[in-house]
Amino acid sequence: MRWLPSFLLFLVGLLLAALALGMFAVLGGSGPLWLRSLGSVALGGPGPSGFVRALVLTLLASTALALATLRRPAPAAVPQPSAPQG
Repeated sequence: MRWLPSFLLFLVGLLLAALALGMFAVLGGSGPLWLRSLGSVALGGPGPSGFVRALVLTLLASTALALATLRRPAPAAVPQPSAPQG
């Protein structure tokens, strides 16, 4: 259960990275159709230009992935063998 926040941040980071990659594919006019259609989903609606949106998505993706690595759960405590007495 301790790994759940890290895993969710990792999934969010992957989703944002895929959207950013799709947006750059739309802006460049190259790339496979499935990737361009993924990017066109993120381009819909009013707001800043497509390049600025792609850059913001890239920064958000890298931030989410960095937080996922920083929030990794601590390893479970392993009892150390005690020194022999006597």
